[in-house]
Amino acid sequence: MTRILPKIKLSATSLFWVVYIGFLLMLWPQEAWTIGQSQDQNAGTWTMLGVTASPLAWLLAGALGATIGIVTHKLNEHWKEMPSRYKAKDMEKQRFAYRWLNVYVLGLFATILLSAIANFMHVVEFTNPGLQVFAIWPWAKWIYQVLFGLALPLVSMVFARVLSTMRADEQEEDPALTKAKTELADAKKAEREKEKTIRQMTETILTLEQKIAESESLIGRSVVRYLYDKELALRERIQGVRRAFPELSQNGISQLLECSVSTVNDALKGFEIIDMEAK
Repeated sequence: MTRILPKIKLSATSLFWVVYIGFLLMLWPQEAWTIGQSQDQNAGTWTMLGVTASPLAWLLAGALGATIGIVTHKLNEHWKEMPSRYKAKDMEKQRFAYRWLNVYVLGLFATILLSAIANFMHVVEFTNPGLQVFAIWPWAKWIYQVLFGLALPLVSMVFARVLSTMRADEQEEDPALTKAKTELADAKKAEREKEKTIRQMTETILTLEQKIAESESLIGRSVVRYLYDKELALRERIQGVRRAFPELSQNGISQLLECSVSTVNDALKGFEIIDMEAK
C-alpha cells in the first residue's frame, strides 16, 4: 500500500529562517569552547561537533545563540511594524532612529559582540599556520581570523535586515490584484443585498396573497351562506347580499333569494338607516 505523504510548502522566509538557525548552530561550538576556557577543566566535559567543553559552557553558548535568534526575530518584527509615515522621503532621520536606535539593536549588538569574541579566540587558537596561503601571503592569516572570527557573527544583522525585507515583499500585493479583490468583494456584497431584497419582496407578496386568499375565502363562504342557508332569517340574508353586492338592485336581490321586492325593500330600509346612524 502506497502511503501518500503530505506536501509541505515552505515560504522563502521560512527557508531563510532554517538557514539562519543552521548558521547559529555552526557558531555554537566555537562559543562553547571559548566559554569553557575560563572554567574548571576537571569538572567533566561534553564533546560535540568536534569541540570539547564543559556542560555549563555548552549551555551558556546555547543560551547565547538562542538569545541572538530571539532578538533577531524581535528586531525583524519591529522593522516590519514601522509606521507608514516614516517611509516618506523627508523622514530619513526618523526612519533611521526607528530602525537602529532601539533596545533590540542594542541587545543584538551586545550578544553579537560576545559571539564575535568567542569565535575570534577559537579561530586564532586553531588557525593552521602551515597552510600554503598563509606561507605565501602572511597578511591573509589576519584577514582569515577577522572574517571567520570577528565578522562572521555580524551576519546576524544581515539576516535580520533581509528577513524584514523578504516579509514585506511577501505581504505586498499587486495593486491591480488588490483592486480586483475589492471590486469582487463589492460585487458579492451588492449581490447579497439584491438577494436579500428579493427575498423580502417575495415574502411580502406571499403574505399579501395569503391574506387575499383568506379574505376571498371568507367572503365566498359568507355569500354562499347568505344565498343558500335557509336557517338564517330572511332579513339577515337580504342585508348580507346587499353588503356583498352593493350595486345589485332590489329586484335582483329578490330574484336571488326568491322573495318579493317589498320584503327586500323593508329589510334594506332598516339596514340603510342603521348604516347612516353608524356613519
